[in-house]
Parts: sequence; C-alpha cells; structure tokens
Amino acid sequence: MSICRTYAGDVQVTGGLLSLVQVIRNAGVLFQSEAVMAHLLELPKPPDYRERCKELFYKTYAKQATEVGFALDDATYTAIVCGRLPAEVLEARFLELEKGWVFNPTRREHWRKL
Repeated sequence: MSICRTYAGDVQVTGGLLSLVQVIRNAGVLFQSEAVMAHLLELPKPPDYRERCKELFYKTYAKQATEVGFALDDATYTAIVCGRLPAEVLEARFLELEKGWVFNPTRREHWRKL
C-alpha cells in the first residue's frame, strides 16, 4: 500500500537510521536472553531490558539518534523497541529505503511506504 502524504514527525528512512534501530532492537533481545539465562542458572536478576535499551537510546546512541533525525523522546523509544519492524523495510535496498520509506513514532503504523 502506498501512502503519498507526509505528516509532521515523519523521518526519512536511511541506512543509518535502520542500522541504529536494529542495534537497539538486537540489544533488547540480548538483554532478554540474559535475563532468561540468569533465571535458569539461578543468578541475580539483571536490570530490566527496557531500561537498559533506554540507556542505549538516550545516552550511548543519543548523538547518532539525533543525526539520523530521531527525536529523543519516549514515543520514539517505544516505537523502536516495542513497535513492529516490517519485513519490507528490512529487505529493501538502501536506495529504496531513502526514496520510499518514512518512520513516524506518533502514527499507528510507524513505518510507511510513500
């Protein structure tokens, strides 16, 4: 489905933006796995994975996040960590991303094809 209209808050998807999203999402998976392993091995429970991902977004990668066009707010963070990442975005070539996809954390569908 093609949506030609752009909205306030739309951020043009680039390779850098997608890479940053994947780094944060993959870290979340790793942090969740760590919690499962700690439980199985009866080790102390690590901090909540969402809080650790927040630290990555707001501190570790804050500069890169603003460079790719993200706002450093909870809506953006939640859309990255908890939102759906469509396969079409992951499978698109970088040139296709830059010409045809936008990300908007305030809309129901965070990723839209123009």
